[in-house]
Parts: sequence; C-alpha cells; structure tokens
Amino acid sequence: MVIVARALGIPTVVGVTELPVNTLDDVEMIVDAYQGRVFVNPPRRLRTRYKEIQKEKEQIAKDLKQYKTKDAITPDGVAVKLYVNTGLMIDVVRGVQRGAKLSHFANKPVVMRTLDIGADKDLPYFQIEEENSALGWRGIRFTLDHPEIFSSQIRAMLKASIGLNNLHILLPMVTSVSEVEEALYLLERDWIAVQEEEQVNFAKPKIGIMVEVPSVLLQIGEFAELVDFFSVGSNDLIQYLLAVDRNNPRVSSVYSHFHPSVLRALTRLVQECHKYEKPISICGEMAGDPLSAILLMAMGFNTLSMSSSNILRVRKAICHVSMTDAQKLLEEVIAMNNPLMVKSWMEYYFKHHGLADMVKSNRLVNI
Repeated sequence: MVIVARALGIPTVVGVTELPVNTLDDVEMIVDAYQGRVFVNPPRRLRTRYKEIQKEKEQIAKDLKQYKTKDAITPDGVAVKLYVNTGLMIDVVRGVQRGAKLSHFANKPVVMRTLDIGADKDLPYFQIEEENSALGWRGIRFTLDHPEIFSSQIRAMLKASIGLNNLHILLPMVTSVSEVEEALYLLERDWIAVQEEEQVNFAKPKIGIMVEVPSVLLQIGEFAELVDFFSVGSNDLIQYLLAVDRNNPRVSSVYSHFHPSVLRALTRLVQECHKYEKPISICGEMAGDPLSAILLMAMGFNTLSMSSSNILRVRKAICHVSMTDAQKLLEEVIAMNNPLMVKSWMEYYFKHHGLADMVKSNRLVNI
C-alpha cells in the first residue's frame, strides 16, 4: 500500500494504530506525511496553515519543472546518473513525466532483480507465515529453496533481452558467498539452455548483488571475484545495521539514514568497491532524499535510484551543490556522533545556499 501511494504521489501516514478508521466517514482530516500526523476535525487556524503549505508545495513543484530536461551535473562538472525505480507501471509513467532516464529503455542498461519477497514484500498467492519475516525466508534464500521459480524468472529475463544485450541481473538479500555461487551455477545453466532453445547466441548478462545484509560489507573482496557490480539497498541495510524495524512506530524514530554508523559504513563500502574496480549504486529512501543524496555523491556513488516523485528534487540539489562542497560537508558530518546533528547541519547548508525549498522541516507545523 505504501509503495503504491508513493508511486502515485499520495501523502501517506502509517502506524496510526489508535485512529478509529471505521467511524471517520465524511469527517474532515489533514494527513501530514512530513510529520507523520493525522488531524481529525482540524480547527480553522490549522486548516489555513496547511492550505498555505499546500500552495507552497504547488509552487515548488512548478519551479522544479525546469529540471525535467536538465542533467544532474554539479556546478564543478561532476555528473550523477539518476534512475527511477519501476516496480509498478505507474512508476514508469510518472518517471517519464519527470524526465527520468529510465533504465528499462532499450539503449539503457536494464537492472532486473530476481524475486524479492518476504518481510514487507508480500505475494497474495504465496503467503509466508513467520514470526520475524525481516530475518527470515526472503530474497535469494527463498529462490534458492525454489530453483524452479528462480529458473523460470531467469529464463524469462534472458528471452526478453535477446537482441538488446542490456540486461543486468541483481540478486537480493545475499548473505554469503555460497549463495552467489549456487545462483551463478543456475544462471549459467539457464543461459546455455535458452540459447539452445531459441537457436541464438547472446552475451551472458552482468550479475550483481544487493548490499542489504551487513555481513556483505566485510566480504566485498570475495564477492568481487564473483560478480560484476554492487547495488546498495539502503532501506534494508540501515534497518539491519541499526537493528530497528522501520515499520514499527514504537522504534521508527531510531531509524535514520543520517546515523554516523550508516554514513561511515557506506563510505568504506564505496572505497572497497573502487579498490576492486566494481561499479556501485544505491537505491531506497536515502538516495531519494536531497540532503543525503549530496552526501552519497560525495562518498563516490555516481548512480542513484529512487522513486519517481523524488527525481527532480534530487536533480536540483545536485545542480546547485559542487562536489567540493559536498565532500567538505561529508568530512564535517561523518565526524559527528548524532544523526540529528548531521541532519540539522545539512539543513543549515541547504537553507543558506538557495535550497531551502528542499528542506522538509520548513513545512513543519507547530501545534
């Protein structure tokens, strides 16, 4: 539900467990997705303030349209590739509307993830009951236990890529080298089989892994011997680094992509990938936040993938912040010991460098 709402650009608040939803028909409400608040029967003063915020947001959206045709290049000439996540067809449509360089086009690299179910990714026709689904049977763990499903998906990907030669396959939720070795064996088998079935020869697709499980951070060298590229799944990696369920309202405040441990882990990861000359990209909410996108750029990530609704905001930020400034900011914040300090410092910089409209705290309402 949240994924669909984000794709449609609908403000959404989750975890409001005490709200009597069944009794709220025809009741006026304000849904504030910036602060995670829902106001039932708001007073006139509050309605007036939120109407002002709505007008401000509409003006910001209008101003951002000029970035639809611009490339994400810093003032000192550093280019950053911005891709849009396309899990739903509406993602594709909204991505095109926002000038995204969609990676599904024939002359662009297509990065397809193998079946990634479990935790907050459910299949209605394949229910998995687990006490702790975030640490359970998901991603590559599931598909290696069901090689028939894995092979069916791989063969479909390979057949669809014939004549295009732009397919990259991404393995999710990898924990160990042995998982990758087993997946590569199945991929090799299916690649040979599809060529025989279709009576055509084509290059083997590049294979990468998602960096979501902290154990991968400590074995980049071993994985680099097996795969062609790495892609960080920031939402899950941060959740596991901080041992916090981001969907649990009781502890969701602990979850922050500005946490010093997160910033330091990602910085070291990029250094390791560069050492082994492997491309590294990142997706998730961290990539789609202009404040953290600048820090990711400074670390050395030159490819960011995000929701279509964030493309223009991130592009504007990159076009206004030089790599020199970004690296200086990273050097300053990575020495801090508190995520709130990091975020506040980034907001201060944005507000004083013509990017105040990119700062969400500008639209917070004090009650």
